[in-house]
Amino acid sequence: MYRLSSSIRTRTAEDSLILADAIAEKMGVTRVTDITWLDKIGMPVYAGIRPFAAKGSLNVHNGKGMRPNEAKIGAFMESIEFSLAEGMKHQHEIKKYTLKEIQASLPAGLAFSSFGAKLGVTLTPEEEIYCVHATDIIGGGEALIPAELVFHPVNLAGQRSLYGGTTTNGLCSGNSKMEAAIHGVCEVLERDVKSFDIINDCSYLVDRNTEPEAIKALRKKIEDAGLMLALRKTPNEFNLPYFSAFVLEPDNQSPISIADGYGLHPVAEIAAIRAITEAAQSRLTHIHGGRDDIVKRIFFYQQNPHLDEEIIMNNIREKILNSEYITSFITPDEEGYVPESVEKLWHYIKEKMVSAGFHHCFVYELNPEGFPFSVLRVVVPKAEFIESEMKRIGPRFLAAFQRREKTNKE
Repeated sequence: MYRLSSSIRTRTAEDSLILADAIAEKMGVTRVTDITWLDKIGMPVYAGIRPFAAKGSLNVHNGKGMRPNEAKIGAFMESIEFSLAEGMKHQHEIKKYTLKEIQASLPAGLAFSSFGAKLGVTLTPEEEIYCVHATDIIGGGEALIPAELVFHPVNLAGQRSLYGGTTTNGLCSGNSKMEAAIHGVCEVLERDVKSFDIINDCSYLVDRNTEPEAIKALRKKIEDAGLMLALRKTPNEFNLPYFSAFVLEPDNQSPISIADGYGLHPVAEIAAIRAITEAAQSRLTHIHGGRDDIVKRIFFYQQNPHLDEEIIMNNIREKILNSEYITSFITPDEEGYVPESVEKLWHYIKEKMVSAGFHHCFVYELNPEGFPFSVLRVVVPKAEFIESEMKRIGPRFLAAFQRREKTNKE
């Protein structure tokens, strides 16, 4: 087991780089380049370029970390993950099944609605849906999982979208299947916590005096560049460390006034490093021009001229910097978890999920046989991933939203 700055692995970054470089060209990756120098922070960020990606996917992929080789392997692996996630490469495995057949394949007590759906979608037992067989790594066995939740992009010829489009939430890779699954599950749980922060933000500003040395080093890089770092911590039902990080310019006049990042991991320091390096990566990739949401943001304000972007940004900054409630990086009643092996790390995460009522976790292998890495798609029933454009919502988020509305009325 090797502890990198932002993950637990079974190979060093250097050894993984040798393997990734050998297969990158076959995955459509033409180059991986250092773009750290484009920003003044100096936190390592690399970009992987995949010019012939399927329509609806990405051409530019990024990797981050405290060290250059960690950022570089991150860019390689994200490029490889996206390449293997394209549905056209798995058409022979995708078949149509009726909703009745899909429900029958699911574990007892797990409803098809647990995967969430686009608002307004209704289904009949005989409706046919493209699916693949996936393995349940918590409950055991196999089940049919909609292809729209597994691939990105996916060819759904003759089928309407049930989930508002495909995403890469839970797309992951590793030197082993278990290592990859850990990475994917942490991402899915991270986005679940982030989704609930939308309607009930119970985060606390972290007391900088309690931060470990690695976090202080990242903070110094950001502050030496004339920027600010706000690190916030959110309690959650998984009882796993979750942090949100915000890199802020001194004022709102900058086009990148606020850059954000998020991280969840059993090791608190890893979770925070992931959040901070992701915020720095988000800022840098905006400068680089490799972000899909740059144009979306411009179009949004063009289509809504009644909205004042500066007022909105001021409100967001006030919320981020709110110091009414402050917490320690690790409070006295929290367990400072230190993993002994990848296997024990997975067992620890699995116990946390089951305690929170998450008894199933499906994985689908995307890599071909003999591939040097394990590339998976993780799908966790009941986990939420809320994005305004998709208008997708699951039963837990809906119930929480309804509770909030009822409380507000009262």
